[in-house]
Amino acid sequence: MGNDTGFCAGENLILDAGSGYTYLWNDNSNTSTLLVDSSGIYWVEATDTNGCNGRDSITITVFPLPIVALPDDTSICSSQDFLLDAGSGFVVYQWSDSSFSQTLLASTSGDYSVTVTDANGCQDNDSIHLFFSQTLNAVLVSPDTAICEDETVQLWALGGVSYSWLPDATLDNPASGQPIASPQITTTYFVTTYDSLGCSKTDSVRITVLPKIVAQALADTIVCAGESLQLSANGGTDYFWFPSSGLSCVSCPTPLVSPENTTLYSVAVSQPGACNSDTATVTVSVRPLPEPGLDSIITLTAGTGILLTPNSDMISYQWSPPFGLNCNDCGQPFASPDATTLYLLTITDSFHCSASKEILINVLNDCDSRLTIPSAFSPNGDGINDIFRVIHRGEIEQFDFKVFNRWGELVFETTNPNDGWDGYHKGSLQELAVYAYYVRHLCSGKERTIIGNVTLVH
Repeated sequence: MGNDTGFCAGENLILDAGSGYTYLWNDNSNTSTLLVDSSGIYWVEATDTNGCNGRDSITITVFPLPIVALPDDTSICSSQDFLLDAGSGFVVYQWSDSSFSQTLLASTSGDYSVTVTDANGCQDNDSIHLFFSQTLNAVLVSPDTAICEDETVQLWALGGVSYSWLPDATLDNPASGQPIASPQITTTYFVTTYDSLGCSKTDSVRITVLPKIVAQALADTIVCAGESLQLSANGGTDYFWFPSSGLSCVSCPTPLVSPENTTLYSVAVSQPGACNSDTATVTVSVRPLPEPGLDSIITLTAGTGILLTPNSDMISYQWSPPFGLNCNDCGQPFASPDATTLYLLTITDSFHCSASKEILINVLNDCDSRLTIPSAFSPNGDGINDIFRVIHRGEIEQFDFKVFNRWGELVFETTNPNDGWDGYHKGSLQELAVYAYYVRHLCSGKERTIIGNVTLVH
């Protein structure tokens, strides 16, 4: 009957003792074959026509069937894959998609089955129906957007039965499908949408908070005529000042301004990415410079003095040099210089505007009275006052006479007291202007100096 053998539960086996004999099986049957369906030791005795007999036996083993158990039919979220596992311990796996591994990763709805084979060649199979929810495939959320500082925006999400928004600190209702957001800074909100199966999908929306421009400019101010002032503005990155007159630049935050008249300046402030622009203004009031109000040349006789009376209502006076003055920081000093002196007076008014003026106090003595110097001449060839000269009485010792133009250039010089300037320099008649003169001479053994101005007229 062959070697011991076995088969899987649910199957059977026919034992065949051959032909030409009489037979006796262990169950007392006498056919040449025996149908077996359970484990055991089976024997048969065969007898031929001569009465000779022989016996054979076989051990039959019925193998239990393997058991494969897939989960019950299942509903799954579409965003997830589902791992089917047929279990370990089998030698062959065959899935409905013709794959042969222990596991199968499912991602679409449908029927899945597996057949397993154990080491005895016995098989079992199981199947499952999977349903992948498609509800959340249609979820929509509001687009990214931008708002200004202190503004709000409504967010929204569609396609689910419930929602959860994070961060929730600046949302009026983070469990709503349409919360109102009031972020103070740029914020990314995440919304998780749930369907009726509990499946979820997360998306995000970014709300950019744009800075709000608040233009600020220097407070209204005062500038003295002829002076400059630095304006300033802030609140953005781009600036445009107008009107442009008197400005060093129109597109910088801190231009220098030198207006001729009181002017209202405006500055438009903006910034790339900001939600607005803004304008600020500043009034620059131009104050005229104070006027000292004294004659430029004052003549005194040696040994006398004079009360200098510039314009009043100034907050400060400064006289230089202090020699020959009873005070150098008062409004009305008494001047009694021993010799001709050029004073510089600087005054400052209540608006802190300052002005300066040179005042020549010409001190005359007996020597000086010998000289007369005209204040103007007209070299026009009419024979009247054509020459600028020092008129003198008596003899003049060590005489030196010089004339300078307003640039300090020497245009005439002589040591002869009888010579004078005809208004020409380097062959050209000089322009109508005020010229400075310098006269030096000896009188009674002392050197005397006279400085003054003369006007050339045509």
